Amino acid sequence: MLKKGFTLVELLAVIVILAVISLITTPIITGVLRDSREEAFKDSVSSLISITQNYYASITYNDEGLLPVKITYTNGKPQAKGINKSNACTTLNKNILDYQGENPDSGSILITKDGKVSFALYDKELNVCVEKGKDDKTADFVDKNESQCKISENAC
Repeated sequence: MLKKGFTLVELLAVIVILAVISLITTPIITGVLRDSREEAFKDSVSSLISITQNYYASITYNDEGLLPVKITYTNGKPQAKGINKSNACTTLNKNILDYQGENPDSGSILITKDGKVSFALYDKELNVCVEKGKDDKTADFVDKNESQCKISENAC
């Protein structure tokens, strides 16, 4: 009498082959996902560079707002501190940079009176810090933890 089906050895062989394939492909896929998240974070930072330049242009044109200004992010919530039109140090608990997208988890952005932008921003999900100095053209990933990823200079 002929029985149809697979033997236990055949089923185990298929399971072993699938396990080997998943062991090979999983690190590759997670690496690609991490790289794409890092690039997305870097693109967001590049967008912030443009936004800060627009902020500076609108402040110098309208003669309103804070300049120099330091925007500090704590758990994704921004706080701006800078010199207002009457030369007083002012703190605002709102996002003065108008952009779409998520705020950085932590870090700070400094815009000087002459329009130079520096920042150190941290992403908790990726555990990466990206920095840009006042005279740098682009932002770079640096090997710093969240507590080290900050700008020490103040606006006022």
